[in-house]
Amino acid sequence: MEQKLEKETEVIAKDGDWKLYKNPKSIGLTSRGSRGVITPEGDLYIENKSQKIHHDLLKILFEKGILKGEFTKKWGKQLPSQSGFLTVQRFKDTPYIAIGESNKLIYDEDAFKKYLPVYKKFLDRARKKNPKLGFKDRLVGMKFAKLKESSNLHDSLSYFNNRRNHFMK
Repeated sequence: MEQKLEKETEVIAKDGDWKLYKNPKSIGLTSRGSRGVITPEGDLYIENKSQKIHHDLLKILFEKGILKGEFTKKWGKQLPSQSGFLTVQRFKDTPYIAIGESNKLIYDEDAFKKYLPVYKKFLDRARKKNPKLGFKDRLVGMKFAKLKESSNLHDSLSYFNNRRNHFMK
């Protein structure tokens, strides 16, 4: 089944067995921690295996003209509306894609609350274009621990992971 879905998924770049997909047909085509980028139109570009960093993916997308404008190294401290993209990452081996840990602007709890609507717009467009993929309005990594509503994906999935680990022993 996955082989059929892979044949139906557009490959934007390739390096050995590493591939960069556009709007993959299944989360199963990606591996634990795979990094990706969402464009303003909601297209998801995500690697099949976690080998590159967001910087590498962005360089590919700018070189191919998929992302417009001029590439700058300051993108991690910009809102997606300023940079023109949102970096995302598959959370471990779960079926979820969340806001990537390279989004430094929202490491602070207050900033996360303030700017989440901007990030959410990109995630909502990606949800619409990729209805079979699970997107979360959360950060992948643990950046702040005191957010009451667990806006950090690591915290919000801890119960799930603890239960799964308990049953897998």
